[in-house]
Amino acid sequence: MMETEEIQSFLCGLPFMLDLPESLKQRVGTIFVDISSEETIEADTELFREGDTRSQDGYIVLSGSVKVEKSYAKSSTAFAPVLLGEVKQFNPSSQRTATVSAREDIDVLHFDWTNFNDAVSARLDVIDQDVLRRALLGYAWLHLLN
Repeated sequence: MMETEEIQSFLCGLPFMLDLPESLKQRVGTIFVDISSEETIEADTELFREGDTRSQDGYIVLSGSVKVEKSYAKSSTAFAPVLLGEVKQFNPSSQRTATVSAREDIDVLHFDWTNFNDAVSARLDVIDQDVLRRALLGYAWLHLLN
């Protein structure tokens, strides 16, 4: 298990966080830490199934890699650090766009996207919310297209 400071530093290195102002990075990192649980997920465990509309689970992979399978593209591998589940948040049909499973034992922060969005609304002003949502949308587009 990582220390809170290590997780905060790790979160600031996520691709969607890189262009955020430093103070916003710290506040978003704190939100993730506050609403998440650190877990180890065993190899071959499925995190999401393409087409699912019910699950609001989100993950930040802290170590290891996941297999990403899409019905419309070749399978790929995503390596830590990676945020998972954000595409569904911007998909008008609210469907998962990929099946994602652990390739090996992975360490993650596991959270609920509804809790994340509620915390963002409660803790960030409207301008920072917009900056964060734009960064997440750009990140989601990259995942959707790859």
